[in-house]
Amino acid sequence: MGEAFGGLPFFWPMVLTASTTVATIVIVYVIAFPSIRYTMPGQEEQGGIASAIVFDPMDIVMRASKPDERAVLEVVKQSGGVCLQKEIVYQTRLSKVKTHRIIARLAERGIILVKKSGKTNEISVPAWLRKQNPPETSNQAEAA
Repeated sequence: MGEAFGGLPFFWPMVLTASTTVATIVIVYVIAFPSIRYTMPGQEEQGGIASAIVFDPMDIVMRASKPDERAVLEVVKQSGGVCLQKEIVYQTRLSKVKTHRIIARLAERGIILVKKSGKTNEISVPAWLRKQNPPETSNQAEAA
């Protein structure tokens, strides 16, 4: 009796199985890979936590750096973005040669700027890496 319709009894179970499989895959994908939302400073997300997060470019670079590079960047950051190479040597307790090589690597990648200053180098953070003030603080300063 099932063969009279040319294999039709197998059609609907296959459709049901295929649609259930597709629905299951879609649900698993949505749960496993939620959408990632990025907000730029100044933009606010409606009802989300992401609007409160402000990314500091220097922190992001420091996370991606090697431990010795991180120590050098930490000294530069603590000194307000500008310091002398001999201060870095003193505070990190690294040798002069090792400090020079780390600074050369960072300068080659554009993470720091090196300017000759007497017998030492003046190390500074470029403008793109300096922390930008969030809009709330600039509005508060204008109101005062």
